[in-house]
Amino acid sequence: MSKKNQFLNFLAINFVFSLLIYSFFIIDSLSQLKELIFLIPVLFSTLFLFYLVFGSIGFVVSKIKRIGWGIVIVIFSFFHIFSIIDLILFHMYGFHINSMVLNLILTPGGLETLDQNTYMMLLYIFSIIFVFFMVYLSYRLSKKMSIAIPLSKIVIFLSICLVMEKGISAYAVSKDVIWVTKNFKTFPLYQHLQMRSFLEKYFGIKPEKNDIKFIDDRNSTIRYPINDISLEKPKKLNVVFIVVDSLRFDMLTPDVMPETYRFAKENNAFILNNHYSGGNATRFGIFSIFYGIYGNYWQRFLGERKSPVLIDTLLKLDYNFGIFAASRVTYPEFDRTCFVKIDPNDIYDKPEGDKVEKDRKITEKNIEFLNQNIGKNFFSFIFFDALHGSYDYPKDMEKFTGAEKEVNHIFLRPDNIKPVFTRYKNCAYFEDSLTGKLLDTIKKKGLLKNTIIVITGDHGEPFFERGYYGHNQNFSDYEVKTPLVIYIPGKKGYIINEQTSHIDLVPTILKIIGVKNPESDFSNGVNIFDDEKLKNREFVSVFSWDTAAIITKNNTIVFPIESYNLYDIKVYDNNFKQINKKPAEFQNLFKEFMKNSSMFYRK
Repeated sequence: MSKKNQFLNFLAINFVFSLLIYSFFIIDSLSQLKELIFLIPVLFSTLFLFYLVFGSIGFVVSKIKRIGWGIVIVIFSFFHIFSIIDLILFHMYGFHINSMVLNLILTPGGLETLDQNTYMMLLYIFSIIFVFFMVYLSYRLSKKMSIAIPLSKIVIFLSICLVMEKGISAYAVSKDVIWVTKNFKTFPLYQHLQMRSFLEKYFGIKPEKNDIKFIDDRNSTIRYPINDISLEKPKKLNVVFIVVDSLRFDMLTPDVMPETYRFAKENNAFILNNHYSGGNATRFGIFSIFYGIYGNYWQRFLGERKSPVLIDTLLKLDYNFGIFAASRVTYPEFDRTCFVKIDPNDIYDKPEGDKVEKDRKITEKNIEFLNQNIGKNFFSFIFFDALHGSYDYPKDMEKFTGAEKEVNHIFLRPDNIKPVFTRYKNCAYFEDSLTGKLLDTIKKKGLLKNTIIVITGDHGEPFFERGYYGHNQNFSDYEVKTPLVIYIPGKKGYIINEQTSHIDLVPTILKIIGVKNPESDFSNGVNIFDDEKLKNREFVSVFSWDTAAIITKNNTIVFPIESYNLYDIKVYDNNFKQINKKPAEFQNLFKEFMKNSSMFYRK
C-alpha cells in the first residue's frame, strides 16, 4: 500500500472517531429535530476544516523517517483529547476551551478550582490513555486496510456541507430563524456567516416587521430568569436612561458636565465614583446595562432573541416605551436583544444630519415623548453618539480652548493628543447640555416625584494615559470606567466609592420597583444599595469580543474567552502596568467568574 493511501485511511478512521465525539455536542444542544437540518452540515463542515489543517500537517510530518508517524499519532491524540475536554466544559459551563481554562488545567491545583475530584481525575487519565490507544490502533489498521478512500467524492460532500451551513446561517440571521441561530455556539471555533444588508439589498430577504418568533423555554439553551419573576405591590415608577457613547469617568465635573453635576447635587442623586461598564465596547456595555449579566452571554442571547428581564417586567406592568438612538440599533444587534420585544414604532434611530444634528433631534423626540406620557408609566432610553470617535460639537459649545479642528486617528501620538482630548471635553460639554434639556423637562413637568433617572456612558475612552488610545483596545480604567448618576424619588443620595458595575443597574431598579426574587435569579450583579454585598465584592468583570477582565481593587487580570484566542493570561497593577504575578494566585476568582459566566445556561 502506498504511503498516501495509508495516510488517507488513517485520516478516515480518525474522522469517524471525531464524528463520534462531536456528535455529543449535538446531543447536548438539540431541542428540536428540525435543528439537525443545520447541526449536521455544521458537524461535517467544522471537522472538514479541522482535518484540512491537521491532515496537511500530518501528511508532511508522516514523511519524516522513523519518528514521523509517532509525531502524527501524538498530534491526532492531542486533537481528540482537546475535543473531549472541550465537550466536558461545554456540558458543564456552556462555553468552549480557552486560555483561562488551559491555564487552570496546567497549573498545579488548578483543576480543583473546576470542582474536579479524584474520580474525575482518574477518568481523565483513563480517557487520555484510551485516546492514545485508539489513535495508535487506527495507525495499525490503516496499514492493513485494502479499501481505497474515494477522496474526491468525500471532499465534494464535505464542501457541499460547508456551503450549505454557511447559506443556512446567513439566511437564518436575516430571517430570524431562531432554531438555527441558537446553535451558533454549539461547536468550538465555528463562525457563522452574516449577510443581512447584502441579502436585503439584492434578494429582499429580511424579517417581517414584528414577526420575530420567540423560542419556547423547553427548547432553549438559556435559563434566564432562573425562576419566574415575582412582584409584590409594584411601585410603577418611570425609568429614564441617558447614555452617552464613550463617556469616561473623569468627565463628571462642574466644568465638563455642569448640567449633570448640578442636577445630582441639587436633587440628592447618587454619584458612583468607582463604576465600571460591563464591556470596553458598545455591544457589551449596553448589553450589561439592560440584562445585568456578563457579556459572554451576548452571542447565545442574540441567537435565541432573548429579551431582558427588565424590559419583560416593565411590559407586564404595561409601561410605554420610547427608544431614541443617534445610530441604528441594528448593529450592534440591539433590535434582536435589548429591544427585541419593543414595538419598532417605539424606536427612533434614523435621525438625519451629522452627529451633532442627530443628537439634537433625538433629544427633541425624547422631550416629545416625555410630554406625551405625563400621567402614564413609561421607560425612556436615549443614546447620544457625538462623543464617539470624532468628538463633534457645535462651534458655540467650544468651552475649552486649543481643541483640534478634526480628528485624524492615524497620526495620533502621546505628544500630540492634548488638542484631541480638548475636543473630546468640548463634545462631552455639548452632550451634557442636551442631557440638561431632558432633565429640565423632567423637572418642569413634575416627573421627578415618580421617575428613576440613570445617567452614564456605555464605556470610556483613553487618550494614551495607559499607553494607548481609543476604546475596544484593553481594560484600563480610562477605557472601562464611566460616570454613573442615579436619581431615586424619595431617596436621599450619597457618594458611593465601592466597586460597582453596569450589571448592578437591573437588580437595583427591579428591587426598587418591587421584584422579590433574589438578584441571582436574573443577574450577575447586586443591588447597589446593599452595602454589605458591595463591601464584600471581590471583583467586577468586563468583556470584549474575545477577551475578558477580572478587575479587583489592586489588579486587572486579562484573559481570552474564545477558543481561537490562546495567548497567555496577563496581570496588571492599578496603573495598568503589566506585572509578574502568576495567574495561579487568582484561581478562586477564576472559579467565581466561571460560575457566573455559566449560571444562566441550561445544563
